[in-house]
Order: sequence, then structure tokens, then C-alpha cells
Amino acid sequence: LDAARSTEIENLFYMSAGDSPIQVSAMFQSQEFVGLIEHWKQTYDSIVLDSPPILAISDTAVLAAVVDEVALVVQANRTKRNVAVRATELLEDAGAKTVGVVFNGVKESSRGGGYYYNRAYGKGYGTTAS
Repeated sequence: LDAARSTEIENLFYMSAGDSPIQVSAMFQSQEFVGLIEHWKQTYDSIVLDSPPILAISDTAVLAAVVDEVALVVQANRTKRNVAVRATELLEDAGAKTVGVVFNGVKESSRGGGYYYNRAYGKGYGTTAS
């Protein structure tokens, strides 16, 4: 149960997947896996599980049904809208609670919101004014 490894960042741990079992879907639905998730919930503030794309592997839908929340990750300017919509439908069909979308590969632009955010908010974020 305690295979988590520490990182250079305080209170950040990770666990690598290791060898993939033959019947991943059955593992995700097993009482042992559900118990492991419950153990992690008692041990850690947040748990992030990474999985393959839901359109590529059905195991992801099974995992989505077991966890509390799902964030759909899409590649900016690459993932087609119909693919993202289909992924959302599959998550919904699996009973997943989708809480948001993460856009991966977004390029910072001096004309867009990224520039404004970094210049206006980034420097003083988390500090207290005197």
C-alpha cells in the first residue's frame, strides 16, 4: 500500500504504474482497488490518476466510474471538437463526474490572456500587501 515515492517538492508524492496487468478493467472494479483508493483518500489530500485516452482504451471509462471526479485533458489546437464531445459522452455514460477540461500545450502569447495573467497576477500571487 505504501509504494508512494517522495519528490523534491514538499508533500508531493508519486507512484509509477509498473507492469500493466492483463485485465486492467477487472482490476479497476475489484474490491482491492477500491480499498486502495479509500486508503489513499485517508492518507493524501488529493489523488491524481493518469489514464490513457478514453477513446483509445475502454479501461479508462471503468476507472472514471470508480474515482470521485474526472478532468478531461485535451491537446490545444489539436484535439478535434467532435473527439472531445465523444470523450465527454463516454465519461457521462460511465457515470463519471466531469469537473473540467485541461488544455494541454497552450502557448503563452503576448496578445492573449496568458501574457496578462503572468504580468498582472503572476508576480504578486500568494503574497500579502503591507
